[in-house]
Amino acid sequence: MANTQKKPLNPILSGSVSKIENSFIDELAKLIPDRKISRQFKITRKKSGYYFYDLMLDNKFIIEFNGNFWHANPTIYDKNWSNPISNQSYSEIHQNDTDKKILAESLGYSYIVIWEKDYTDNPEKCLNEILNKIP
Repeated sequence: MANTQKKPLNPILSGSVSKIENSFIDELAKLIPDRKISRQFKITRKKSGYYFYDLMLDNKFIIEFNGNFWHANPTIYDKNWSNPISNQSYSEIHQNDTDKKILAESLGYSYIVIWEKDYTDNPEKCLNEILNKIP
């Protein structure tokens, strides 16, 4: 059985994982039962603060499950859109996601992004994408 850390490091985030993301994680864990999966962990930024990441596999691979709304999926939202809850513009959201990726990769992690829409449209394809990228 996969070693999954279900409790987030930050209690504020406990309600922030969507049902579809939980489904994705559960399905991934079934496919790789002997792999260690850590959920919602943080990496400290050099300047200040930290980034939270969705999943880490075997302490080598970061997998981000980007929700359409919170991460401004470019196949759904145009560049003039702003998130009405976070008050972040499309470009601010995408810059933040890019900065997260750059930090993780600079520390030697492989980085995989799965979009909510892609997973909803074709779960098998998304899961196979991950399986093809991990040894």
